[in-house]
Amino acid sequence: MEHRSVRFSTKKPVEHEAADLLGDWDQDEFQKILRLPLTKIINDTYYDRLDVHTAASLGISGKDVPELAPEWETNLNAENAHKWTPLMYAAYLGHHKLCEEILSRVPLVDTVNEVGQTALMLAASCGSVDTVKILVKYGADITRQDSRGWSSLHYSTHYNQSAITDILLEAGADPNLQDKEGMTPVLIACEVGSEATVSTLIKYKGDPNHRNLRGENGEAIAAEFPKILKLIRNQPSLEGILRQLGLEKYIPLFERDEITLSLFLNLTENDLTDMGITLFGPRKKLLNVIKQYKERGILAVEPDLTTSEATRDPSSSNSILEKKSASLKVEPKSNPNSSSSNDLAQVKNELARAMNLIGAQQKELREQFELNAYLHRFVAMLYEKQRKDRTSFDPKLNNELEQAVSRLITSMNRLKNFI
Repeated sequence: MEHRSVRFSTKKPVEHEAADLLGDWDQDEFQKILRLPLTKIINDTYYDRLDVHTAASLGISGKDVPELAPEWETNLNAENAHKWTPLMYAAYLGHHKLCEEILSRVPLVDTVNEVGQTALMLAASCGSVDTVKILVKYGADITRQDSRGWSSLHYSTHYNQSAITDILLEAGADPNLQDKEGMTPVLIACEVGSEATVSTLIKYKGDPNHRNLRGENGEAIAAEFPKILKLIRNQPSLEGILRQLGLEKYIPLFERDEITLSLFLNLTENDLTDMGITLFGPRKKLLNVIKQYKERGILAVEPDLTTSEATRDPSSSNSILEKKSASLKVEPKSNPNSSSSNDLAQVKNELARAMNLIGAQQKELREQFELNAYLHRFVAMLYEKQRKDRTSFDPKLNNELEQAVSRLITSMNRLKNFI
């Protein structure tokens, strides 16, 4: 059979110049690369061996694989390229029995990897309750922090591991320990939106009123979670305690020294004097609150009964409610033809309408507060981004954002007095 080539054009084929793949590259440099020795060929049998790190991640010990036994005896604390040890793999993947076996041989429970994480931090993030209990039993440092300032309690709250959070708190973990951004486990729980975790942390003296480096406290961070907001607002605040004691004039002193409620409850008489509270009466009232809390575990606050009505803070919510109720209250008319029961019923009806009006106004104020909290988070995020992005840094915009953050915080603090 005859074969013929077929062309679809009678024109002469177009010739192209060969592409210069090397460009301006020196031919000698290219030849040097060609002369480099080839990569060493590794026999497949090399990959059949089981190292201690892989074994630990699978929950396998030297007892299970005889050929692993020699390395298991000598390299149990060996670090891989990222400084992970066999214990870290076992803890991270929840092999609690293997963790106990490793710790019984090599009791180095607080070894850290390249980012400063310990086996306890890894276990706390993954929810293995038994593993956490074993690590705590072997003396793991529950206050240790990694390269960004996170402790094991930060990890358990971030990943919403409530059972592990309980274990760590019972073991003495600090719910107010700050990371490098000023975030505490309490603030992280507010960010995650876990009402149960926030409640537990507050029970162990966690302070939702603490502010991070962006100026956000628990209320601002939890603005999208109404149940957490309600929980936080039902907690006593240092400012509220000072107002109940009639000592609101000292609020600026506590704000100046960044004294939170948890710090206040550990102050001594000398600390109060050094802050500028030199009068004996106010100092005694504050020390009584601290003493009652340490002895009975409750905040027993006795208001200043000597404060007259004229000097009461008009911005307090109780004062506002009293004034609104008084202004809307209808006194019984002196009418001999009407019975006292009818007058009383009329008064009750008017008071009920007044309280409904006050409730509606408070609801509007709460909604405004939540909106301000959301705007505060958004503006704070823009401010932080503007501050870090030096390539397009605008000093005027930076100043305006900083003022906006400050005004929102002031507005939120003012609204908080009414709700």
